[in-house]
Amino acid sequence: MAPRHPENLLEVLLKQCYLQPRCAAGQRRPLHVSRYTTQAAHEYHKPDSFAVLGGGISGLASAFYLSKKHPDKKITLYEQSSRVGGWVQSKKVDVGDGSIVFEEGPRTLRCTMPNGMVALDLIRQLGLENEILRTKKDAIAARNRFIYYPDHLVRVPGPGSSFFSILSAVIREPVFRESFTSILREPFKTVPSAAGEDESVGSFLERYTSTVLVNNLVSPLLHGIYAGDVWKLSVNSIFPMLPFLERTHGGLLPGALDLLFSSEKPALERDTDLIQHLLQEQPTLRGQLLEMKDTSVFTLKGGLGSLVTRLEEVLQQNKNVVIRKDAQIEALELNRTMDTIQLTTNLKDEPKPNHAFAISTLPAQTLAKLAPELDSLNDVHSVTVMIVSLFFNNPNVLPANGFGYLIPQSIPLEQNPERALGVVFDSDAAPGVDTAKGTKVTVMLGGHWWDDFSSYPDEEEGMRMARTVLARHLGIVDEPIANNVRLLKNCLPQYTVGHQARLGRTHRDLQTSFRGRLRVAGNSYGGVGINDCIRSAYDVAMLPTEGSYFDTYTGLNNLGPNPQWVKFKMVKRQVQVNTVTK
Repeated sequence: MAPRHPENLLEVLLKQCYLQPRCAAGQRRPLHVSRYTTQAAHEYHKPDSFAVLGGGISGLASAFYLSKKHPDKKITLYEQSSRVGGWVQSKKVDVGDGSIVFEEGPRTLRCTMPNGMVALDLIRQLGLENEILRTKKDAIAARNRFIYYPDHLVRVPGPGSSFFSILSAVIREPVFRESFTSILREPFKTVPSAAGEDESVGSFLERYTSTVLVNNLVSPLLHGIYAGDVWKLSVNSIFPMLPFLERTHGGLLPGALDLLFSSEKPALERDTDLIQHLLQEQPTLRGQLLEMKDTSVFTLKGGLGSLVTRLEEVLQQNKNVVIRKDAQIEALELNRTMDTIQLTTNLKDEPKPNHAFAISTLPAQTLAKLAPELDSLNDVHSVTVMIVSLFFNNPNVLPANGFGYLIPQSIPLEQNPERALGVVFDSDAAPGVDTAKGTKVTVMLGGHWWDDFSSYPDEEEGMRMARTVLARHLGIVDEPIANNVRLLKNCLPQYTVGHQARLGRTHRDLQTSFRGRLRVAGNSYGGVGINDCIRSAYDVAMLPTEGSYFDTYTGLNNLGPNPQWVKFKMVKRQVQVNTVTK
Protein backbone atom coordinates (compact mmCIF):
# COMPACT_ATOMS: atom_id res chain seq x y z
CA MET A 1 0.00 0.00 0.00
CA ALA A 2 1.34 3.44 -0.85
CA PRO A 3 2.28 5.57 2.15
CA ARG A 4 -0.32 8.06 3.24
CA HIS A 5 0.75 11.56 2.32
CA PRO A 6 1.04 13.66 5.48
CA GLU A 7 -1.11 16.70 6.00
CA ASN A 8 0.43 19.78 4.48
CA LEU A 9 1.30 22.89 6.42
CA LEU A 10 -1.97 24.64 5.57
CA GLU A 11 -4.12 21.71 6.71
CA VAL A 12 -2.13 21.35 9.92
CA LEU A 13 -2.18 24.99 10.91
CA LEU A 14 -5.80 25.53 9.98
CA LYS A 15 -6.71 22.97 12.64
CA GLN A 16 -4.55 24.30 15.42
CA CYS A 17 -5.54 26.13 18.57
CA TYR A 18 -2.16 26.40 20.25
CA LEU A 19 1.51 26.33 19.44
CA GLN A 20 3.34 23.91 21.70
CA PRO A 21 7.10 24.59 21.58
CA ARG A 22 9.32 21.93 23.08
CA CYS A 23 12.10 24.48 23.33
CA ALA A 24 9.98 26.32 25.94
CA ALA A 25 9.92 23.25 28.17
CA GLY A 26 6.44 22.32 27.04
CA GLN A 27 4.85 25.49 28.38
CA ARG A 28 1.60 26.14 26.56
CA ARG A 29 1.17 29.62 25.20
CA PRO A 30 -1.65 31.21 23.23
CA LEU A 31 -1.44 31.36 19.48
CA HIS A 32 0.78 34.43 19.33
CA VAL A 33 3.95 35.39 17.56
CA SER A 34 5.96 38.03 19.36
CA ARG A 35 7.53 39.43 16.21
CA TYR A 36 4.09 40.44 14.92
CA THR A 37 2.22 42.88 17.12
CA THR A 38 -1.37 41.80 17.63
CA GLN A 39 -2.67 44.59 19.86
CA ALA A 40 -3.85 47.94 18.57
CA ALA A 41 -1.99 49.97 21.17
CA HIS A 42 1.67 49.42 22.00
CA GLU A 43 3.71 51.52 24.35
CA TYR A 44 6.54 52.37 21.98
CA HIS A 45 7.75 55.54 20.38
CA LYS A 46 6.06 55.85 17.00
CA PRO A 47 7.37 57.87 14.09
CA ASP A 48 5.21 60.82 13.10
CA SER A 49 5.78 60.49 9.37
CA PHE A 50 6.57 57.69 6.96
CA ALA A 51 8.15 57.63 3.53
CA VAL A 52 7.72 54.79 1.05
CA LEU A 53 10.21 54.81 -1.80
CA GLY A 54 8.90 53.20 -4.97
CA GLY A 55 5.35 52.82 -6.23
CA GLY A 56 5.41 49.25 -7.50
CA ILE A 57 3.35 46.51 -5.88
CA SER A 58 5.75 46.40 -2.91
CA GLY A 59 5.54 50.14 -2.32
CA LEU A 60 1.77 50.33 -2.72
CA ALA A 61 1.27 47.40 -0.35
CA SER A 62 3.72 48.90 2.17
CA ALA A 63 1.82 52.20 2.15
CA PHE A 64 -1.48 50.34 2.50
CA TYR A 65 -0.34 48.34 5.53
CA LEU A 66 1.23 51.41 7.15
CA SER A 67 -2.05 53.31 6.70
CA LYS A 68 -3.92 50.46 8.35
CA LYS A 69 -1.53 50.26 11.29
CA HIS A 70 -1.01 54.01 11.69
CA PRO A 71 -4.18 55.71 10.39
CA ASP A 72 -3.27 59.01 12.08
CA LYS A 73 0.24 59.33 10.62
CA LYS A 74 1.29 61.02 7.40
CA ILE A 75 2.54 58.63 4.73
CA THR A 76 4.21 59.83 1.55
CA LEU A 77 4.86 57.49 -1.34
CA TYR A 78 7.46 58.57 -3.90
CA GLU A 79 7.29 57.15 -7.43
CA GLN A 80 9.71 58.27 -10.13
CA SER A 81 7.38 57.61 -13.08
CA SER A 82 3.99 59.03 -14.02
CA ARG A 83 2.15 55.87 -12.95
CA VAL A 84 2.24 53.41 -10.07
CA GLY A 85 2.25 49.63 -10.28
CA GLY A 86 5.80 48.95 -11.46
CA TRP A 87 5.98 45.81 -13.56
CA VAL A 88 2.31 44.98 -12.92
CA GLN A 89 0.27 46.46 -15.75
CA SER A 90 -2.75 45.18 -17.66
CA LYS A 91 -3.83 46.66 -20.99
CA LYS A 92 -7.38 46.13 -22.23
CA VAL A 93 -7.80 46.02 -26.00
CA ASP A 94 -11.09 45.80 -27.94
CA VAL A 95 -11.00 43.23 -30.74
CA GLY A 96 -13.76 41.79 -32.87
CA ASP A 97 -16.75 40.79 -30.78
CA GLY A 98 -15.17 41.47 -27.41
CA SER A 99 -12.03 42.49 -25.59
CA ILE A 100 -8.74 40.98 -24.45
CA VAL A 101 -6.30 41.85 -21.68
CA PHE A 102 -2.58 41.95 -22.37
CA GLU A 103 -0.53 41.46 -19.23
CA GLU A 104 2.74 43.38 -19.52
CA GLY A 105 4.21 41.69 -16.46
CA PRO A 106 3.02 38.94 -14.09
CA ARG A 107 -0.22 37.27 -15.16
CA THR A 108 -1.23 34.72 -12.49
CA LEU A 109 -0.80 34.10 -8.77
CA ARG A 110 -0.50 30.92 -6.74
CA CYS A 111 -2.06 30.43 -3.33
CA THR A 112 1.18 29.15 -1.86
CA MET A 113 2.00 29.08 1.83
CA PRO A 114 2.53 31.46 3.47
CA ASN A 115 3.12 34.31 1.01
CA GLY A 116 0.02 33.52 -1.00
CA MET A 117 -1.98 33.85 2.20
CA VAL A 118 -0.88 37.46 2.57
CA ALA A 119 -1.76 38.26 -1.04
CA LEU A 120 -5.17 36.60 -0.71
CA ASP A 121 -5.86 38.54 2.48
CA LEU A 122 -4.86 41.80 0.76
CA ILE A 123 -7.26 41.04 -2.08
CA ARG A 124 -9.99 40.49 0.52
CA GLN A 125 -9.21 43.74 2.33
CA LEU A 126 -9.38 45.62 -0.96
CA GLY A 127 -12.81 44.16 -1.71
CA LEU A 128 -11.62 42.26 -4.77
CA GLU A 129 -12.45 38.74 -3.62
CA ASN A 130 -15.38 38.52 -6.04
CA GLU A 131 -13.05 39.47 -8.91
CA ILE A 132 -10.94 36.30 -8.55
CA LEU A 133 -10.78 33.98 -11.55
CA ARG A 134 -9.51 30.54 -10.60
CA THR A 135 -7.82 27.87 -12.68
CA LYS A 136 -8.49 24.63 -10.85
CA LYS A 137 -6.00 21.84 -10.34
CA ASP A 138 -7.90 19.55 -12.68
CA ALA A 139 -8.00 22.15 -15.49
CA ILE A 140 -6.10 21.50 -18.70
CA ALA A 141 -3.61 24.27 -17.88
CA ALA A 142 -2.78 22.66 -14.53
CA ARG A 143 -2.46 19.16 -15.98
CA ASN A 144 -0.52 20.00 -19.12
CA ARG A 145 2.82 21.77 -18.76
CA PHE A 146 5.47 21.33 -21.39
CA ILE A 147 9.18 21.52 -22.04
CA TYR A 148 10.51 22.11 -25.53
CA TYR A 149 13.13 19.40 -26.19
CA PRO A 150 14.94 18.80 -28.47
CA ASP A 151 12.64 19.95 -31.29
CA HIS A 152 9.09 19.35 -30.00
CA LEU A 153 6.83 19.82 -26.99
CA VAL A 154 7.20 17.27 -24.21
CA ARG A 155 4.50 17.02 -21.56
CA VAL A 156 5.90 16.98 -18.04
CA PRO A 157 4.17 14.33 -15.87
CA GLY A 158 2.48 16.01 -12.95
CA PRO A 159 0.42 15.11 -9.88
CA GLY A 160 -2.08 12.40 -10.69
CA SER A 161 -0.04 10.94 -13.55
CA SER A 162 -0.20 7.16 -13.59
CA PHE A 163 2.89 4.98 -13.25
CA PHE A 164 2.46 3.75 -16.81
CA SER A 165 2.19 7.25 -18.28
CA ILE A 166 5.39 8.25 -16.46
CA LEU A 167 7.16 5.09 -17.61
CA SER A 168 5.99 5.70 -21.17
CA ALA A 169 7.35 9.26 -21.07
CA VAL A 170 10.71 8.03 -19.75
CA ILE A 171 11.01 5.44 -22.51
CA ARG A 172 9.70 7.63 -25.31
CA GLU A 173 11.23 11.04 -24.59
CA PRO A 174 15.01 11.67 -24.64
CA VAL A 175 14.64 14.50 -22.14
CA PHE A 176 13.60 12.03 -19.43
CA ARG A 177 15.79 9.00 -20.20
CA GLU A 178 19.09 10.38 -18.89
CA SER A 179 17.27 11.99 -16.00
CA PHE A 180 15.77 8.67 -14.95
CA THR A 181 19.06 6.79 -15.04
CA SER A 182 20.85 9.54 -13.14
CA ILE A 183 18.25 9.36 -10.38
CA LEU A 184 18.77 5.61 -10.13
CA ARG A 185 22.51 6.19 -9.67
CA GLU A 186 22.01 8.53 -6.71
CA PRO A 187 21.98 5.91 -3.92
CA PHE A 188 25.28 4.47 -5.18
CA LYS A 189 26.96 7.76 -5.95
CA THR A 190 29.61 9.29 -3.71
CA VAL A 191 28.45 12.82 -3.17
CA PRO A 192 31.04 15.41 -2.10
CA SER A 193 29.87 17.66 0.69
CA ALA A 194 29.43 21.37 0.12
CA ALA A 195 30.67 21.96 3.69
CA GLY A 196 27.65 24.14 4.44
CA GLU A 197 28.65 26.78 1.92
CA ASP A 198 26.30 28.23 -0.65
CA GLU A 199 26.44 26.92 -4.20
CA SER A 200 24.40 27.16 -7.35
CA VAL A 201 21.21 25.18 -7.86
CA GLY A 202 22.92 23.42 -10.74
CA SER A 203 26.02 22.54 -8.74
CA PHE A 204 23.97 21.18 -5.83
CA LEU A 205 21.74 18.96 -7.96
CA GLU A 206 24.59 17.89 -10.21
CA ARG A 207 26.25 16.30 -7.19
CA TYR A 208 23.24 14.02 -6.84
CA THR A 209 22.14 13.49 -10.42
CA SER A 210 23.81 14.68 -13.61
CA THR A 211 24.59 17.74 -15.67
CA VAL A 212 22.09 16.54 -18.26
CA LEU A 213 19.22 16.42 -15.77
CA VAL A 214 20.01 19.88 -14.47
CA ASN A 215 20.18 21.41 -17.93
CA ASN A 216 17.12 19.58 -19.26
CA LEU A 217 14.67 19.60 -16.37
CA VAL A 218 15.75 22.15 -13.77
CA SER A 219 16.96 25.02 -15.94
CA PRO A 220 13.56 25.54 -17.64
CA LEU A 221 11.90 25.88 -14.23
CA LEU A 222 14.27 28.70 -13.31
CA HIS A 223 13.77 30.26 -16.73
CA GLY A 224 10.07 30.48 -15.92
CA ILE A 225 10.49 32.02 -12.45
CA TYR A 226 13.72 34.02 -12.50
CA ALA A 227 14.68 34.15 -16.20
CA GLY A 228 17.98 33.07 -14.68
CA ASP A 229 20.91 30.70 -15.10
CA VAL A 230 20.65 27.47 -13.09
CA TRP A 231 24.44 27.45 -12.74
CA LYS A 232 24.51 30.88 -11.08
CA LEU A 233 21.37 31.07 -8.94
CA SER A 234 21.81 30.25 -5.24
CA VAL A 235 20.36 27.01 -3.91
CA ASN A 236 20.28 28.43 -0.37
CA SER A 237 18.10 31.33 -1.50
CA ILE A 238 15.86 29.58 -4.02
CA PHE A 239 15.48 26.03 -2.69
CA PRO A 240 16.53 26.31 0.99
CA MET A 241 14.86 23.01 1.84
CA LEU A 242 17.38 21.05 -0.25
CA PRO A 243 20.58 22.06 1.60
CA PHE A 244 18.67 21.82 4.89
CA LEU A 245 17.75 18.17 4.21
CA GLU A 246 21.30 17.42 3.10
CA ARG A 247 22.79 19.09 6.17
CA THR A 248 20.47 17.43 8.70
CA HIS A 249 20.34 13.95 7.15
CA GLY A 250 23.76 13.56 5.57
CA GLY A 251 22.34 13.43 2.05
CA LEU A 252 19.42 14.46 -0.09
CA LEU A 253 17.88 11.01 -0.53
CA PRO A 254 17.63 10.14 3.20
CA GLY A 255 16.34 13.65 3.80
CA ALA A 256 13.66 13.25 1.15
CA LEU A 257 12.60 9.87 2.55
CA ASP A 258 12.34 11.33 6.04
CA LEU A 259 10.30 14.21 4.67
CA LEU A 260 7.92 11.73 3.05
CA PHE A 261 7.46 9.29 5.92
CA SER A 262 8.18 11.23 9.13
CA SER A 263 5.35 12.73 11.17
CA GLU A 264 7.51 15.82 11.78
CA LYS A 265 7.79 18.25 8.89
CA PRO A 266 10.43 20.99 8.57
CA ALA A 267 9.52 24.60 7.84
CA LEU A 268 11.18 27.98 8.15
CA GLU A 269 10.30 29.53 11.47
CA ARG A 270 9.49 32.87 9.88
CA ASP A 271 6.85 31.13 7.76
CA THR A 272 5.13 29.24 10.56
CA ASP A 273 5.16 32.44 12.63
CA LEU A 274 3.43 34.37 9.86
CA ILE A 275 0.82 31.67 9.21
CA GLN A 276 -0.19 31.55 12.86
CA HIS A 277 -0.33 35.32 13.11
CA LEU A 278 -2.54 35.69 10.03
CA LEU A 279 -4.94 32.97 11.12
CA GLN A 280 -5.34 34.65 14.49
CA GLU A 281 -5.71 38.18 13.13
CA GLN A 282 -7.96 37.27 10.19
CA PRO A 283 -10.33 34.44 11.23
CA THR A 284 -12.23 34.57 7.92
CA LEU A 285 -9.01 33.80 6.07
CA ARG A 286 -9.38 30.12 6.99
CA GLY A 287 -12.49 29.78 4.88
CA GLN A 288 -10.91 31.62 1.97
CA LEU A 289 -7.89 29.33 2.03
CA LEU A 290 -10.00 26.21 2.08
CA GLU A 291 -12.03 27.53 -0.86
CA MET A 292 -8.76 27.97 -2.79
CA LYS A 293 -7.46 24.52 -1.90
CA ASP A 294 -8.30 23.07 -5.32
CA THR A 295 -6.93 26.11 -7.18
CA SER A 296 -3.77 25.85 -9.28
CA VAL A 297 -3.40 29.55 -10.15
CA PHE A 298 -5.68 32.57 -10.11
CA THR A 299 -5.94 36.06 -11.50
CA LEU A 300 -8.44 38.92 -11.38
CA LYS A 301 -11.10 40.05 -13.80
CA GLY A 302 -9.44 42.75 -15.82
CA GLY A 303 -6.01 41.27 -15.12
CA LEU A 304 -3.61 41.68 -12.22
CA GLY A 305 -3.43 45.38 -12.99
CA SER A 306 -6.76 45.56 -11.14
CA LEU A 307 -4.83 44.96 -7.94
CA VAL A 308 -2.56 48.00 -8.27
CA THR A 309 -5.44 50.12 -9.56
CA ARG A 310 -7.49 49.32 -6.49
CA LEU A 311 -4.52 49.88 -4.15
CA GLU A 312 -3.98 53.33 -5.64
CA GLU A 313 -7.69 54.16 -5.31
CA VAL A 314 -7.77 53.15 -1.63
CA LEU A 315 -4.60 55.08 -0.82
CA GLN A 316 -5.84 58.21 -2.59
CA GLN A 317 -9.03 58.07 -0.52
CA ASN A 318 -6.95 58.25 2.66
CA LYS A 319 -6.37 61.89 3.61
CA ASN A 320 -3.14 61.00 5.43
CA VAL A 321 -1.55 59.34 2.38
CA VAL A 322 0.11 61.36 -0.37
CA ILE A 323 1.32 59.78 -3.64
CA ARG A 324 4.03 61.87 -5.30
CA LYS A 325 4.48 60.77 -8.93
CA ASP A 326 7.32 61.93 -11.15
CA ALA A 327 9.30 62.17 -7.91
CA GLN A 328 12.89 61.14 -8.47
CA ILE A 329 14.89 60.24 -5.35
CA GLU A 330 18.43 61.48 -5.89
CA ALA A 331 19.99 60.77 -2.49
CA LEU A 332 19.10 59.25 0.86
CA GLU A 333 20.86 59.71 4.19
CA LEU A 334 20.37 59.69 7.94
CA ASN A 335 20.12 63.23 9.27
CA ARG A 336 21.85 62.65 12.57
CA THR A 337 20.93 66.09 13.92
CA MET A 338 17.20 65.57 13.45
CA ASP A 339 17.41 61.76 13.63
CA THR A 340 15.38 61.42 10.43
CA ILE A 341 15.72 60.03 6.94
CA GLN A 342 16.48 62.94 4.65
CA LEU A 343 15.74 62.59 0.97
CA THR A 344 17.06 64.64 -1.92
CA THR A 345 14.44 64.81 -4.68
CA ASN A 346 13.65 66.62 -7.91
CA LEU A 347 10.54 68.15 -6.32
CA LYS A 348 10.67 71.93 -6.43
CA ASP A 349 8.21 72.39 -3.57
CA GLU A 350 10.08 70.05 -1.21
CA PRO A 351 13.58 69.25 -2.48
CA LYS A 352 14.83 67.73 0.78
CA PRO A 353 11.96 66.21 2.75
CA ASN A 354 12.63 64.61 6.14
CA HIS A 355 10.77 61.59 7.44
CA ALA A 356 11.04 59.88 10.78
CA PHE A 357 10.93 56.47 9.10
CA ALA A 358 11.29 55.11 5.56
CA ILE A 359 10.67 51.90 3.66
CA SER A 360 12.61 51.46 0.44
CA THR A 361 11.10 49.19 -2.19
CA LEU A 362 13.54 50.40 -4.82
CA PRO A 363 15.70 47.87 -6.68
CA ALA A 364 18.77 46.88 -4.67
CA GLN A 365 21.29 48.48 -7.01
CA THR A 366 19.27 51.71 -7.14
CA LEU A 367 19.23 51.90 -3.34
CA ALA A 368 22.98 51.25 -3.22
CA LYS A 369 23.56 54.26 -5.46
CA LEU A 370 21.40 56.46 -3.24
CA ALA A 371 22.96 55.17 -0.02
CA PRO A 372 26.65 54.22 -0.50
CA GLU A 373 26.66 52.66 2.99
CA LEU A 374 24.70 49.76 1.49
CA ASP A 375 27.32 48.84 -1.09
CA SER A 376 26.69 45.08 -0.72
CA LEU A 377 23.51 45.62 -2.73
CA ASN A 378 25.55 46.55 -5.80
CA ASP A 379 26.00 42.82 -6.40
CA VAL A 380 22.25 42.12 -6.68
CA HIS A 381 21.96 42.58 -10.43
CA SER A 382 18.81 42.08 -12.47
CA VAL A 383 18.00 40.69 -15.91
CA THR A 384 15.91 42.18 -18.69
CA VAL A 385 12.95 40.39 -20.24
CA MET A 386 10.86 41.24 -23.28
CA ILE A 387 7.19 40.22 -23.12
CA VAL A 388 5.51 39.76 -26.51
CA SER A 389 1.79 38.94 -26.47
CA LEU A 390 -0.18 37.96 -29.58
CA PHE A 391 -3.88 37.34 -30.14
CA PHE A 392 -5.16 35.16 -33.00
CA ASN A 393 -8.80 34.98 -34.01
CA ASN A 394 -8.45 31.21 -34.51
CA PRO A 395 -9.39 29.53 -31.19
CA ASN A 396 -7.63 26.32 -32.29
CA VAL A 397 -4.30 27.69 -33.42
CA LEU A 398 -2.30 25.86 -30.71
CA PRO A 399 -1.09 22.30 -31.44
CA ALA A 400 -1.64 21.38 -27.77
CA ASN A 401 -3.51 22.81 -24.83
CA GLY A 402 -2.02 23.59 -21.43
CA PHE A 403 -0.26 26.26 -19.43
CA GLY A 404 2.54 26.64 -21.96
CA TYR A 405 6.13 25.50 -22.30
CA LEU A 406 9.60 26.41 -21.03
CA ILE A 407 12.87 26.10 -22.87
CA PRO A 408 15.90 24.42 -21.24
CA GLN A 409 19.41 25.81 -21.38
CA SER A 410 20.43 22.64 -23.25
CA ILE A 411 18.54 23.65 -26.41
CA PRO A 412 21.15 24.52 -29.07
CA LEU A 413 21.37 28.01 -30.50
CA GLU A 414 19.99 26.97 -33.89
CA GLN A 415 16.77 25.82 -32.21
CA ASN A 416 16.45 29.02 -30.17
CA PRO A 417 18.47 31.87 -31.73
CA GLU A 418 15.99 34.40 -30.34
CA ARG A 419 16.92 33.26 -26.82
CA ALA A 420 13.32 32.68 -25.80
CA LEU A 421 12.69 31.52 -22.23
CA GLY A 422 9.24 30.07 -22.79
CA VAL A 423 5.73 30.61 -24.10
CA VAL A 424 2.55 30.96 -22.05
CA PHE A 425 -0.74 29.78 -23.51
CA ASP A 426 -2.70 32.61 -21.87
CA SER A 427 -6.12 31.50 -23.13
CA ASP A 428 -5.69 28.22 -21.23
CA ALA A 429 -3.66 29.53 -18.29
CA ALA A 430 -6.13 32.26 -17.31
CA PRO A 431 -9.51 31.53 -18.91
CA GLY A 432 -12.25 34.05 -18.35
CA VAL A 433 -10.13 37.19 -18.59
CA ASP A 434 -10.89 37.76 -22.28
CA THR A 435 -14.37 38.04 -23.81
CA ALA A 436 -13.23 37.90 -27.45
CA LYS A 437 -13.04 34.47 -29.07
CA GLY A 438 -9.59 33.40 -30.16
CA THR A 439 -6.20 32.39 -28.80
CA LYS A 440 -3.77 34.52 -26.79
CA VAL A 441 -0.14 33.56 -26.21
CA THR A 442 2.85 35.31 -24.69
CA VAL A 443 6.49 34.77 -25.68
CA MET A 444 9.16 35.60 -23.07
CA LEU A 445 12.55 36.59 -24.47
CA GLY A 446 15.92 37.41 -22.94
CA GLY A 447 16.66 37.01 -19.25
CA HIS A 448 20.18 35.84 -18.46
CA TRP A 449 20.76 35.19 -22.17
CA TRP A 450 20.86 38.96 -22.66
CA ASP A 451 23.25 39.73 -19.79
CA ASP A 452 26.01 40.84 -22.14
CA PHE A 453 23.78 42.78 -24.52
CA SER A 454 24.58 46.49 -24.82
CA SER A 455 21.22 47.14 -26.50
CA TYR A 456 17.92 45.32 -26.80
CA PRO A 457 15.47 44.63 -29.64
CA ASP A 458 12.89 47.31 -30.35
CA GLU A 459 9.18 46.49 -30.50
CA GLU A 460 9.20 45.64 -34.20
CA GLU A 461 12.19 43.32 -33.85
CA GLY A 462 10.71 41.75 -30.72
CA MET A 463 7.48 40.96 -32.56
CA ARG A 464 9.40 39.41 -35.44
CA MET A 465 11.43 37.27 -33.04
CA ALA A 466 8.33 36.10 -31.19
CA ARG A 467 6.52 35.11 -34.38
CA THR A 468 9.59 33.20 -35.54
CA VAL A 469 9.65 31.27 -32.25
CA LEU A 470 5.96 30.37 -32.60
CA ALA A 471 6.45 29.26 -36.21
CA ARG A 472 9.50 27.11 -35.46
CA HIS A 473 8.28 25.53 -32.23
CA LEU A 474 4.51 25.35 -32.74
CA GLY A 475 3.98 25.70 -36.46
CA ILE A 476 1.89 28.86 -35.99
CA VAL A 477 2.08 31.07 -39.07
CA ASP A 478 -1.28 32.85 -38.69
CA GLU A 479 -1.30 36.63 -38.62
CA PRO A 480 -2.20 37.97 -35.16
CA ILE A 481 -5.05 40.48 -35.10
CA ALA A 482 -3.68 42.20 -31.98
CA ASN A 483 -0.34 42.29 -30.23
CA ASN A 484 1.58 44.00 -27.47
CA VAL A 485 5.31 44.29 -26.77
CA ARG A 486 6.96 45.54 -23.60
CA LEU A 487 10.63 45.56 -22.66
CA LEU A 488 11.07 45.13 -18.90
CA LYS A 489 14.56 46.46 -18.21
CA ASN A 490 16.22 45.00 -15.12
CA CYS A 491 12.92 43.53 -13.94
CA LEU A 492 14.04 40.30 -12.25
CA PRO A 493 16.75 40.36 -9.55
CA GLN A 494 19.10 37.39 -9.65
CA TYR A 495 19.72 35.62 -6.34
CA THR A 496 23.15 34.38 -7.31
CA VAL A 497 25.50 32.36 -5.09
CA GLY A 498 26.23 34.33 -1.93
CA HIS A 499 22.89 36.16 -1.94
CA GLN A 500 22.12 35.35 1.69
CA ALA A 501 25.55 36.55 2.80
CA ARG A 502 25.01 39.84 0.94
CA LEU A 503 21.68 40.30 2.65
CA GLY A 504 23.29 39.56 6.01
CA ARG A 505 25.86 42.31 5.42
CA THR A 506 23.16 44.73 4.26
CA HIS A 507 21.12 43.97 7.38
CA ARG A 508 24.06 44.95 9.58
CA ASP A 509 24.76 48.05 7.49
CA LEU A 510 21.14 49.16 7.83
CA GLN A 511 21.34 48.76 11.59
CA THR A 512 24.60 50.65 12.04
CA SER A 513 24.19 53.36 9.39
CA PHE A 514 20.48 54.15 9.67
CA ARG A 515 19.70 53.32 13.33
CA GLY A 516 16.38 51.63 12.67
CA ARG A 517 15.04 54.43 10.49
CA LEU A 518 15.22 52.57 7.17
CA ARG A 519 13.77 49.20 6.15
CA VAL A 520 13.75 47.44 2.79
CA ALA A 521 11.17 45.39 0.92
CA GLY A 522 10.56 44.24 -2.62
CA ASN A 523 11.72 41.63 -5.08
CA SER A 524 15.46 42.22 -4.60
CA TYR A 525 15.57 40.27 -1.36
CA GLY A 526 13.30 37.36 -0.46
CA GLY A 527 11.34 36.43 -3.58
CA VAL A 528 10.60 37.87 -7.03
CA GLY A 529 6.87 37.12 -7.34
CA ILE A 530 3.91 39.32 -6.48
CA ASN A 531 3.12 37.15 -3.46
CA ASP A 532 6.69 37.57 -2.19
CA CYS A 533 6.56 41.33 -2.66
CA ILE A 534 3.28 41.66 -0.77
CA ARG A 535 4.61 39.48 2.04
CA SER A 536 7.77 41.61 2.34
CA ALA A 537 5.60 44.75 2.47
CA TYR A 538 3.48 43.20 5.20
CA ASP A 539 6.54 42.33 7.24
CA VAL A 540 8.21 45.74 7.10
CA ALA A 541 4.99 47.58 7.89
CA MET A 542 3.63 45.23 10.57
CA LEU A 543 6.74 44.19 12.45
CA PRO A 544 7.44 46.80 15.12
CA THR A 545 8.30 44.90 18.28
CA GLU A 546 7.84 45.75 21.92
CA GLY A 547 9.76 48.85 22.96
CA SER A 548 10.90 51.36 20.38
CA TYR A 549 9.51 51.31 16.84
CA PHE A 550 13.06 52.01 15.70
CA ASP A 551 14.28 48.55 16.60
CA THR A 552 16.70 46.23 14.85
CA TYR A 553 14.21 45.02 12.25
CA THR A 554 15.34 45.92 8.74
CA GLY A 555 13.28 43.66 6.49
CA LEU A 556 16.28 41.34 6.14
CA ASN A 557 16.47 39.86 9.64
CA ASN A 558 15.33 36.41 8.57
CA LEU A 559 16.76 36.37 5.04
CA GLY A 560 20.47 36.16 5.78
CA PRO A 561 22.64 33.06 6.29
CA ASN A 562 21.53 30.28 8.63
CA PRO A 563 17.78 30.86 8.84
CA GLN A 564 16.00 29.23 11.76
CA TRP A 565 14.12 26.02 10.96
CA VAL A 566 11.47 24.28 13.03
CA LYS A 567 9.77 20.91 12.84
CA PHE A 568 6.08 20.60 13.49
CA LYS A 569 3.65 17.74 13.91
CA MET A 570 0.09 17.19 15.00
CA VAL A 571 -0.46 15.74 18.47
CA LYS A 572 -4.08 15.49 19.55
CA ARG A 573 -5.12 18.27 17.16
CA GLN A 574 -2.38 20.57 18.43
CA VAL A 575 0.88 21.49 16.81
CA GLN A 576 4.17 20.72 18.46
CA VAL A 577 7.09 22.73 17.21
CA ASN A 578 10.69 21.84 17.86
CA THR A 579 13.49 24.27 17.07
CA VAL A 580 16.03 22.71 14.74
CA THR A 581 19.71 23.39 15.17
CA LYS A 582 21.34 25.16 12.24
